Amino acid sequence: MADNFYFKHLPDVWIRMGPAEGTRQPFIKVKNMFRNVALVNNLQKEFLLFSPITIEEGDRPDKIAFQYYGDPAYDWIVLLCNQITNVYAQWPLNQNEMWEYIQFHYPDIDTLSSIHHYETNEVKLDNGVVILPEGIIVNENFTYRDPETHIQLTGLTIRHPVTIYEHIVKENDEKREIYLLKKSYLGQFISEFEKLIEYDDDVVLEDEAPITKTSLAGNYLTK
Repeated sequence: MADNFYFKHLPDVWIRMGPAEGTRQPFIKVKNMFRNVALVNNLQKEFLLFSPITIEEGDRPDKIAFQYYGDPAYDWIVLLCNQITNVYAQWPLNQNEMWEYIQFHYPDIDTLSSIHHYETNEVKLDNGVVILPEGIIVNENFTYRDPETHIQLTGLTIRHPVTIYEHIVKENDEKREIYLLKKSYLGQFISEFEKLIEYDDDVVLEDEAPITKTSLAGNYLTK
């Protein structure tokens, strides 16, 4: 993240670097990487605050931040607003990365044409009402009973196979659809983030940072 803009807002924590030997030293002050703020589920869909965009081939978080906010250092806002905690796993792959992924996980290219799962086709009544939405994952023997004619439907009329390759591509394409905080709310968003990321008032600090116990794991002060 450019210029460590995100990390400078993280609160400090003291961690023990070795045996205490009867004292509380040695300690070192570091940023509390486990301190985090998450967006309320589905808040991105609030059209007054967010705008949907499609990530294009080769786009990265810092590039999008520069394009929409004028500063690549706001890449953390792009990630935070889309609840992306692992950019390597949750950001869409470009064509070269996709090919490398396929080669690594499927060295036998022929397996890509194998069936991964089945999905429903859309089924409508004569009046246009959808009674079976498309895209529902079902098994190979899935059947559907028409509520009007009571005819039992089965086979490729109501479901279709999805190959391993199609599944990989679809999953990657779904990652391209994200939401961006509108620029007019940027200042307010950062201000609220800074308040939430701070330690609570009742946290005991020493030298302006909380002290951890000997064991690092499990001793971070988080909300």
